[in-house]
Amino acid sequence: MSEALAGNRRDTEQLVKEYFADPRPDVKDVIIVQCAGLVERIARRFSGVEPLDDLVQVGYVGLLNALSKFDPSAGVRFTTYATHLVAGEIKHYLRDRSQIIRHPAWVQELRQRLNKASVRLQADLGRQPTAREVAEACNVSEQAVEEVLATQDLLRVASLDAPTQER
Repeated sequence: MSEALAGNRRDTEQLVKEYFADPRPDVKDVIIVQCAGLVERIARRFSGVEPLDDLVQVGYVGLLNALSKFDPSAGVRFTTYATHLVAGEIKHYLRDRSQIIRHPAWVQELRQRLNKASVRLQADLGRQPTAREVAEACNVSEQAVEEVLATQDLLRVASLDAPTQER
């Protein structure tokens, strides 16, 4: 262990190469310690919605995934690869925790694409775009747009304590 800790001053990229040549747990621990700042920095970008400590823990899961899936022969730096996996893991965590009623990931991603396209089209056209225009911009069917919009209305949560509107 002391040999790996002495290597703490070594470059993370060199340690990752050493780890893939000989996957020792002590070298893995040193890599994780050296990447702690990276994980915390990425988690801070997403803080505010969830406690920072939770996001950091999820970020470490992404870091461990990066270490297990990294291919040193791919020509990409480990820190670059790890940055994307850590951020992705945190984004998935936030997406899955953001709603009371859970949607499949593909529905959430499609809704996000449709909303972005709708905003962009509204700016370009100077009016609210039609479902057909949004569908064409996203390369999906008009029926898919209408279904996503319908689910969006169904999932609005109202307070039981709020006054009702009488008609």
